[in-house]
Amino acid sequence: MTNHEKTHEGPELLVGFDLGHGETAVCTVWADTKDEPRMADLQSGRRKTYPTAVALVRSPSPQETPRTVIGSPCFNAWAKGAVEEIHFAFKSADLEDSGRTRRAIELFVGRVVQVLTDAQETNDRPRDVVAIPKGTRIRWLFGAPSGWSKAQREQYRKLLAGLCPGKVDVVPESRAALLYGRESRDLPDPLRQLTGGTAGHGSCLVIDLGSSTADYTVVDGLSAHAVDTGNTLLGASLIDKELLRRTVEDHHDAQLLGEVLADDGSRSFLEYQCREAKEHFFATTDPQDLDGLPQGLLVSVKSPNGEVIDVSIRVTPRLMEEITHAPLDTLNGASWSETFRADLEKVSAGLGVAVPDLVMMTGGASRMRFVQDIVREVFDRSQLALGAEPEFAIAKGLVIAGRARKRVEAFRADVQTFLDSGRIESIIDETLPELAGKLGAMMTAGLVEHHLIPAVRRWRNGDLDLVTDIEQEVTRTRDAHLSSPYFRRRIEAEADAWSRKVSTLVDGRTAEICRKHDIPPGAVSLSQPFVVNTTSPVQVDSDLAVDNLNTIGNTAAIAMGYVTGVIGMAVVAVSLNPVGAAMATVVAVIVVIVAALRGKEEAMKIAKNSRMPLFLRKLISEERLLDKIRTKTRDDATEQTAAAQFAETFLAEQRDEIVRLVGTAVRQHLETAARRTELLIEPAEGPVVS
Repeated sequence: MTNHEKTHEGPELLVGFDLGHGETAVCTVWADTKDEPRMADLQSGRRKTYPTAVALVRSPSPQETPRTVIGSPCFNAWAKGAVEEIHFAFKSADLEDSGRTRRAIELFVGRVVQVLTDAQETNDRPRDVVAIPKGTRIRWLFGAPSGWSKAQREQYRKLLAGLCPGKVDVVPESRAALLYGRESRDLPDPLRQLTGGTAGHGSCLVIDLGSSTADYTVVDGLSAHAVDTGNTLLGASLIDKELLRRTVEDHHDAQLLGEVLADDGSRSFLEYQCREAKEHFFATTDPQDLDGLPQGLLVSVKSPNGEVIDVSIRVTPRLMEEITHAPLDTLNGASWSETFRADLEKVSAGLGVAVPDLVMMTGGASRMRFVQDIVREVFDRSQLALGAEPEFAIAKGLVIAGRARKRVEAFRADVQTFLDSGRIESIIDETLPELAGKLGAMMTAGLVEHHLIPAVRRWRNGDLDLVTDIEQEVTRTRDAHLSSPYFRRRIEAEADAWSRKVSTLVDGRTAEICRKHDIPPGAVSLSQPFVVNTTSPVQVDSDLAVDNLNTIGNTAAIAMGYVTGVIGMAVVAVSLNPVGAAMATVVAVIVVIVAALRGKEEAMKIAKNSRMPLFLRKLISEERLLDKIRTKTRDDATEQTAAAQFAETFLAEQRDEIVRLVGTAVRQHLETAARRTELLIEPAEGPVVS
């Protein structure tokens, strides 16, 4: 164990507690590391899973209280007749079944917690025996079948919270299996699909085969949906029970053995031995070789009168073929293989024409060759993935789920801090003067040559009567220009360029947040969507479903389109008409020319809306008149002055509103992008589908 600060202010230790119906596995990992979860061997043996069994064992001295024993030692103690109370295979959503399930969980979980928290770590202690020093912050993560309702999970959580020091969460086992597949190092390279196209555009089917249930979860996009096949009884323990039934039936003294098994403890002991024989068979025998040699165990049980009864549990490929195809009362007369196939076909039918890109199998029962064969037959166009140690998948997935939740919380907090900092509004406000200057130059560009000069020509030629008509004509042609699609496109282009600059500045900060949490830097972005076509294997906590960022990118485009619209409206709303300044120049030039020809008094009349005779207009050549106007407007910097006035007025009248509107749009987009990015870390739990 690493030397973390072991105080209430120190890092949090995550404990994945896969309390299964038949077997249990526990692992740990520190929440603030990327370490691979570490399996806990609570019994210091060669196995890191152990039977879900608990017993109260009598001490040699009558004065001593019974001690609590978990796992296979329960059955050893039972064989010696030293057990006062024993429970085996007791996981259930029904905690009110005469108190049996509640009692068993309290004894079992309480003992595991005691082993983990009371042990002292020493140099000669086996590395895989986990010791949790006192004062460590702990979050316990227990799994629950996908078929359990939220109310049942909450009732289960409350029971466990009273047994475990620290926080307790209950996570759907299908979610744990999914996260294990996406981020564990145990799985082969094909599982990288869970971080690329599959998570974004295709689908993955997760099959978790346990002792009491078979869970099916379809991962589609950024959510995971448990599939209810209507069958809650299909578990690998049914095979153990059928093997036990046949073992009793074939025994030379079946009646006496049946009487012995009327005792729950004896039945649990022998059923556990059948489970061991089954697992040994699938681990060492070719099930296709129906004439293969038998595998088996020889165990002993005691009759009520103390007589020792030897029981031989023999398993052959032919017998296992018969067992998996035999009609079972629990399954309404259907066989185990038939029911499993029917479940898969229901799942496949629910997908419609879609075919899962990947089928991932977890749970110790997934090692059985015949279930893999059935999966391949039903999903013949999908890729099948099976971890090296599927029996650890849920336990590891639980702590990965806990770590994902911590990452989501930290990521969300950092994004919210950025949103609340006012930095977005500051970036918008700081970049607005540059935009206002460019918009002003666009609004007044060509005012003299494209509007004023043509209007003066029309006046000189008699098309316009009064000097003041020039102003109306300039206003008319300029308004037509400003409302033209061409000018609108120019405004939009300038607003788009500005929004991209804002985006780049905002993205710089959000990229820092993403990198801090091992998320692709473009995940929370206002710029172009960030897409990665990774060819690397799955990496813990880092390779995420980045293909989904196309959706975020599209949302960003909509947000920036809104920003462009805001700028366009603001330009139209500015209460400034630069034509007046240009007309002052025209009037001044005409007054000077007329005064030189007819006197100052006549020039002032013309300036006061008198009609100037056409011949008088022609006394000066068009070239000379226009040159004087061009020279005067250039000397007076008419367009530049008007542009500066527009920028000043634009900022004075529109700045606060633009900061508010654009800031709101950017904030809303980042919040949406952040929520979707959270799903890259921790896919949403969708509704159960049937």
